[in-house]
Amino acid sequence: TNHGYDPYTIEHYMWNGTGAYDNSIQRYLMFPEIFDDYEASKTLISVKEAVNVTALLGDKGDSQMYDCTPPHKGANILSVAFDLHARTLYAAWETGHDDAWSPAACNT
Repeated sequence: TNHGYDPYTIEHYMWNGTGAYDNSIQRYLMFPEIFDDYEASKTLISVKEAVNVTALLGDKGDSQMYDCTPPHKGANILSVAFDLHARTLYAAWETGHDDAWSPAACNT
């Protein structure tokens, strides 16, 4: 999640005009759509699908959630998926800065 749940983070980040809250709601509403698509195609959710969901929901700062074409104006600094059975963590992180910045969700 990109949400902070502690009072300090909520007070100083989520509600201070950054748009983090509204943007997160928009992206999180994609969850049922993505899972419905997997269910309709009878696709079991493996590591590949879990990482894909994580990348799709990462804040790229664009209205098109499926596009990693720069420039980006988002805040996705870390995207993480965990495979409980294999006890393996998959992580991507942001790179670059200014106009060369790329969100974690667009990095491999």
